[in-house]
Amino acid sequence: MSEGKEPTLAKEAKRAVDPLIGKVLAGRFKLLELIARGGMGKIYKAEQQPLGRLVALKVLDITDEGDGEFRKRFFLEASLCSRLSHPNTVRVFDYGCSEDGVYFFAMEYLEGATLHRLIHTEAPLAPERAVRLMRQICGALAEAHDRGIIHRDLKPANVFVTNHGEGIENEFIKVVDFGLVKELGLDSELSKTGHVLGSPMYMSPEQVNNDNVDQRTDVYAVGMILYALLTGKTAFKRGNMLAVLMAQLHKQPPSFAEVNPSVQVPEALEWIALTALEKDREKRFASMHELLKALKAVDKELRGEVRTVSLRLEEGLVVLPEGLEVSEEIRLSDMTTKRLARPDSDLPSSPTLVTPTLTGRITSSPTAAMGLFTFLGVVAGVLLVSVILGGAYTLFYANETPEQVQELPKVPPKVEMVTVSVRSDPPAAEVDREGVYLGVTPLKLRIPEGEVWMVEVKAPNYISRTVRLTTDQEDINITLDAVVKPTVVKPVVKQPGEPEEPPKEWVNEELRDPWEQ
Repeated sequence: MSEGKEPTLAKEAKRAVDPLIGKVLAGRFKLLELIARGGMGKIYKAEQQPLGRLVALKVLDITDEGDGEFRKRFFLEASLCSRLSHPNTVRVFDYGCSEDGVYFFAMEYLEGATLHRLIHTEAPLAPERAVRLMRQICGALAEAHDRGIIHRDLKPANVFVTNHGEGIENEFIKVVDFGLVKELGLDSELSKTGHVLGSPMYMSPEQVNNDNVDQRTDVYAVGMILYALLTGKTAFKRGNMLAVLMAQLHKQPPSFAEVNPSVQVPEALEWIALTALEKDREKRFASMHELLKALKAVDKELRGEVRTVSLRLEEGLVVLPEGLEVSEEIRLSDMTTKRLARPDSDLPSSPTLVTPTLTGRITSSPTAAMGLFTFLGVVAGVLLVSVILGGAYTLFYANETPEQVQELPKVPPKVEMVTVSVRSDPPAAEVDREGVYLGVTPLKLRIPEGEVWMVEVKAPNYISRTVRLTTDQEDINITLDAVVKPTVVKPVVKQPGEPEEPPKEWVNEELRDPWEQ
C-alpha cells in the first residue's frame, strides 16, 4: 500500500458509520444521528419511544467498573439537574444506565446556534437586544442558584440561542451544561501547549485561586458575557493561558470606549458589566436576582419609560433611583408548592464541586507563574468523571452521596393546557412572566388549566402594565398608555447686537386730564 493513499484511507475510516446508529438504548431511545462528540461521550439525535419525541441523547464513554461511588453520584447529580424547570434552562427528560452498563442523559433537542457564534458574527449587539438576552440567562441561573446549583463554567459556548418566532425580538435562550464536571484537559479556545480546569476567559478570580465558589462566581461570568455582547471584544486579550489567568487576578477590565470607541450604551449598563467583574466578590451583585433587578431598571431607560437611570450597590444589593420600581422575581424559597419536586430529605442542600486542592495562590511573580504551569500539568493527568461537550449538558459532584437516589424520576400527572391569545395596542409589545421573556404580541400562550399567570406587557415609549391571565380567557387585548413627555418651552433669545425697543408709554384715554388742552 502506497504512502500517498494512507491519508485518504484515514479520512474514510473517520467517516465510518457509528455502530450505535439505529440501535435502541435502554429500550426506549432510538439513535438516529451523531451530532457532536465530547471528551468522554457523544451526543446523538434520538427518538424517544413510544412518544416519538426527538431528544438529544448524551451517551457517556464511562462505566462504573472499579468505582462503586460513581453510580451513587451519577444518580444524585442527575436528579438535581432534572429538577431545573426554568424555561431558559435546557430540560433533562430522562437519565439512567442501560442493561449494557451505559450511562446516558436524554435532553431537550435544540435547533439554533450558540451565543459564542452570535458574538463572533454579530457583536456588538444593540443594548436592547443584549439586555433581552441577558435577562433570560440570568433568570435561568437565578432558579439554579435558588436550588443550590452553581453553573461554574458559564460561557457563550454554553448558551444556546433558538427562536420562538421570526425576528430577533423572538430570540429565546437555553442555558446548558449546568453543574459541569469538566475533564481536566485541553481547552480548545486557548493555547495548545497548556492545560486548564475550566474556561480561563470566563473564570472568576476565586476560581483561579481555587477558593470556594458561590453564586457570585456565575455573576462574574455573566459580566464577561455582557461585556462581549456590548463591545464585540473580550475583557482581556486572548493569548496564552497564563496571561489570561493573571489578568483575571490583577487586571481591571478596560472601559467600553477603550476597547471599542464606536459603542454607545447607557452608562448604567456599562456599570452593570463592570460591577459584575469586580475582583473582590463582595463588591459584585450579591445574587443573580440583584443583577436582574439592575438589568430591568436599564431596560426601562432603553424603552423610554424613564430618563437616565443611575444605579449603585450597598452591600451587594442594588439601590434604585427614588420612584423607580421594577417587578420582583419569584424565588423558589418564596413558593409554597414546588411543581415536579421530589422529597429533598436525602439530598444535600448545596451541592459543591469536588476539585483538586491547590497548595497555594497564584501571584504575579515568575515563581508563582511556574507553579501554575506545574499545577496545570499535574491536573491534566487526572481524569475526573465528566460529561463534556461545548454546548452539551452535564452535572457536578456533591459532597454527599446518598444511597437511595438510583431511581428514574417519576412521570408527573398529565396537565391539560389551554391556549390564551394575547394582543396589544400598540402591537409588537413584549410579554414577560416572572422575569422570563415569553415573546411579542400577538402571542398565543399555553397555560395549565386552572392556573393564573401575572404577565408584564411593555413597549418602547409606553407605560408597562401587569395583567392577570386566566385559562377562562381565550382572547385578551391589552392597551398601553403612551408615555407623556413634558413640553419644553424654548425661551426667546435676542440676536447679538439687536437694539432693545424702548417701552411705549401707555395712556388710558378714559383717565385723561379733562383740563389738559
